[in-house]
Amino acid sequence: MDHSRDAFFEHIGAVPQIPVNDFIEHFLPRSDICEATLDKLAGMLSERWRPHCPLHLDDFIQEKADWARQQDLAAAPYDAYNGYWTAFAQQPKDNTASEKDIFPALVNISEQIAACCVEADSSLVQTTRLVSNFGNRQLEGDEFTAAPPNGVRLLIGDDGGTQLDWHQCVCIEGYRKSNMEVLDNNKKSIWASHHIMRTDATRRATTSMTVNNTQVTLWHYDREVLLVSAPFDINKDFRYLIAVYAHLSFASLTALGYDTTIQVLPDRDPIACAVHHDISRVQYLIRVQDTLYITVKYVANRGPENGFGRCTRVFSAYKAGGDVHELFIIKDCWLEANRETEWLILNKIRAAIQAHDWDKECVPPPSGHSPGHVTKINGSPSKPVDPHYGLSMTARLNYFVNILAGVKVTLDDGQVDDTQRIISRGYQFADQRRMYSLYDSLDNKRSHWEGVVGNESALTEPKERRGCFFRPIVARAHHRLVMKPGIPLSQVENANEAFSILTDAGYALFLLHSVGWLYRDISPDNILQMPDGGGVLADLEYAKEACDPRTRSFRTGTPNFLAVEVANRNYLQSSDSGPPPNIDKKAFKATIASAPDKPWYFRDVHDLESLWWLCMWLLFRHTTDSDVAAPYSRYSHAEKFREIFPGTVAAPQTRVQVLSTDEGLYNAITVLPSSWQQIMGADLCWVRSHLFSSYAIRNRDERLYPKLWLFMHEMCEAGTSIEGRLVRVRADELGETVQAEGAGSGSENGVAKARKYTYYTIPRTEDPLRAAARQEDAAPSSPSPAKKRKICT
Repeated sequence: MDHSRDAFFEHIGAVPQIPVNDFIEHFLPRSDICEATLDKLAGMLSERWRPHCPLHLDDFIQEKADWARQQDLAAAPYDAYNGYWTAFAQQPKDNTASEKDIFPALVNISEQIAACCVEADSSLVQTTRLVSNFGNRQLEGDEFTAAPPNGVRLLIGDDGGTQLDWHQCVCIEGYRKSNMEVLDNNKKSIWASHHIMRTDATRRATTSMTVNNTQVTLWHYDREVLLVSAPFDINKDFRYLIAVYAHLSFASLTALGYDTTIQVLPDRDPIACAVHHDISRVQYLIRVQDTLYITVKYVANRGPENGFGRCTRVFSAYKAGGDVHELFIIKDCWLEANRETEWLILNKIRAAIQAHDWDKECVPPPSGHSPGHVTKINGSPSKPVDPHYGLSMTARLNYFVNILAGVKVTLDDGQVDDTQRIISRGYQFADQRRMYSLYDSLDNKRSHWEGVVGNESALTEPKERRGCFFRPIVARAHHRLVMKPGIPLSQVENANEAFSILTDAGYALFLLHSVGWLYRDISPDNILQMPDGGGVLADLEYAKEACDPRTRSFRTGTPNFLAVEVANRNYLQSSDSGPPPNIDKKAFKATIASAPDKPWYFRDVHDLESLWWLCMWLLFRHTTDSDVAAPYSRYSHAEKFREIFPGTVAAPQTRVQVLSTDEGLYNAITVLPSSWQQIMGADLCWVRSHLFSSYAIRNRDERLYPKLWLFMHEMCEAGTSIEGRLVRVRADELGETVQAEGAGSGSENGVAKARKYTYYTIPRTEDPLRAAARQEDAAPSSPSPAKKRKICT
């Protein structure tokens, strides 16, 4: 847990800090308490103790009266004359008692505030209660965390009781006697809030509070931001504490940050448990429009682990009252409020595909075409080559996931849920704002940042650490959709099926690009195998029209599959290839010269490169289940995978070399099983050359080589000839593998010496793309097809 917590705070770095009044007005859960009632509370709390416990009321009042006489204190929760809560007449840091004896007094203060509220307004109904947890009792929940909070505010059940469960926890409180332990107290409380937000699907936002001696800070956590209030003193600023406890005690579920369109079922469905043996411990009842679904399990739940952003959750579910065998996929996420929903994007893409004249705007592939053959298609083709020319419109649409319903989640009053307009009640973060560091300024092991966003001169040194909130704080809208289930490509083990699905995804990209759209997030989890065996492109939330003039400063995509140019934000210039055959040389030089001054745009070639990397990933992330003769080495295979696919956003030099040079790709392919080399080697090299040469195009409106989509299609289709299963290379076996292989070689580094390199018969003096273009120009009527490049050892 310590490692995960440190990584989480490393990601955050610093959070926006706002005045207490702003926090109370915009981020404290609202309730039915009016301002007039709040004004009365200070006087009422100075009068006497109110009975608030369901049992032994007389004993409670008598106990408080005796205690007040012994301590020579006012017989009331607050001493207005001396200006302190009687329980905190002596500051905790000066008190010899332990924290577990001092801070449970806040439970009584909270209940006295609630009792006075009801006395002032009998229509109020208390919804939450603060409970001391200094016994370090573990809260029930979907996942375990080893840091139970000191104080827990829980929902009050219909029977008037509370249940120590993370699903019932609405506010975390952390207590420390000393001001020297602020950092640790902050971290424990924030981590507890993070635990709620990452594990409880019913949560939109949550609140927490830290008390260090008599200094109180309030924390708010939603899907866009974590923020903190300026500190206030529990005695001097006692009205703030009254407002906090009053509002928390009487707030509605929605105000407390719950999503009332998702509910936790009290008991699991016994029929569903009998049918689905991997059913989750907690089942949710989810509403999508007028239909209710009951979840079976999480299909994907990694998004909430990051804390902020889209925080996508994906469930498998069945209709309430329906057949438990018929499953659906429910996707729940938080989109930027100004972005189109995936449902709307899909409908736009469908409309564009239906409006496109495919027979007129595309040409069919040549008869007998195969990868490595560059044959003539009506001279030099000016139109894209459609790998499935003549396909019906319905069949084209089936290459994309079918979304059955898509909605923006609405609250009980019909308003669309939104982090800024609803949750934070219209709060606008200024461009220049105070930031509160989550690191100790005395901790020289970590650089930290504390200052004002937008005013670099006011930064405190050192300023290397920035964090995830040094960016615009935007509004996010809650979105939910329903679709039919499929199997992600990452879970498909049959090699033939995996490459068949990849081929279908490649054709979906061709359809997208043909109608002027870009996908921008190719990954094995975004490509699904449907029940009929076909592949579809899913997760269209990042797709956008190629003509969209908007640019973004952040990179879009999944690290292992990002195009190198996108990952490194550095234009690739083909120094050894020159301009592709369909580019005028003068225009080529002009666009190269003007490229650095143009804004960054995502282009269609980036999608195609990501598809190429995904094809490479299938080959390097896995090995075969068949016996492979020497010199094949599982260790070398795994090492090359880790070099090319490190899982980081920035592309390492090894990855750049694999894309940009023949030698880089050759040396990579040689670690694969020999049969895979024979099947895929030539196609990977051929497509690599076309892709890299395409980066000489600097104008995003310039069309790519018309056959490029056909070559991508043929490359993926070639992989369907691979037999057997795709078996993931296990990193935990590498040490044993090295020893076994090295022992048989008679050398200290047997693996390296036993490796033999495979070379391809591609001329090193001229790029294949230019050679192919020259062949077309030299033989306009009867091309002389080149022999398919062979692989020799």
